[in-house]
Amino acid sequence: MTPKWFVQRYETDGAINRLIDTLKELNIEYEVEERLMNESGVYGSYDDDDCVVVAGTINMCNHIIRSRGWVPGVYCNFQNFNCVTYYSHWHKYLLSSNYIMVPFMDLANRTDFLFSMYGVDDCIFIRPDSSRKVFTGQVLEKEEIDSFVNQMVDTCGKPLDETVIVVTTPKVIDYEWRVVVVNKKVVSGSQYHKDCDINISPDCPQEALDLAQEIANDKWSPDFAYVLDICLSNGKYYLLEPNSFSCSGLYDNDMKPIIEAINKVALAEWKDYNEV
Repeated sequence: MTPKWFVQRYETDGAINRLIDTLKELNIEYEVEERLMNESGVYGSYDDDDCVVVAGTINMCNHIIRSRGWVPGVYCNFQNFNCVTYYSHWHKYLLSSNYIMVPFMDLANRTDFLFSMYGVDDCIFIRPDSSRKVFTGQVLEKEEIDSFVNQMVDTCGKPLDETVIVVTTPKVIDYEWRVVVVNKKVVSGSQYHKDCDINISPDCPQEALDLAQEIANDKWSPDFAYVLDICLSNGKYYLLEPNSFSCSGLYDNDMKPIIEAINKVALAEWKDYNEV
């Protein structure tokens, strides 16, 4: 048996198309979902007891988790990709190792305190604790806090009194790479940022791959397959964040070794689940 793939075409940078092309080249069965936001229907024609690997948006993967019985299905353990979870295990690798986690509304309620503790040139960096990407991590100036809070109150789909954020000092990041880990082994890496701008290439220095492998060797692992975002800041390599495999863009990573490694672990998981 070979695992089947269910892929949502949601990107414009070509990575999804390269993934689909590689699945075709490897003669692996796949289905492509063109819908982006519609969660009302049933996704995919595969049987619930099939061995299926999913790649798509967070919204679609949420829907797959709730509605389909595929194994492994979605490689996205949302709880493990919350900051409060992986910070506990991988603290020593983090770029932002000096931080505080607070309720979102502390941005408005304790502005002076947060800037006194973590502000640099009247700026702080914030990101959601949640792996579900309530908003994008960003640098905020002190004078922007009120307008940002008001904007979130108007547009955020999740009640802000349930939203926890990470606050830390802004950092200068020279490069960022996305490294794919499957079954505790690094299988590919790709550059996606340079000097804070999108700059996608297949380049990934050995130092970034080595750090990713060191992290992957840890006794704790967030999932069987995931990605690590590694960065270079002030001449040192750090973990920026981990993300799920199923919900992450693959940029210019080499698709063949990724698919082969994923299929191997997916089939083993399916057999274990079905006791074959």
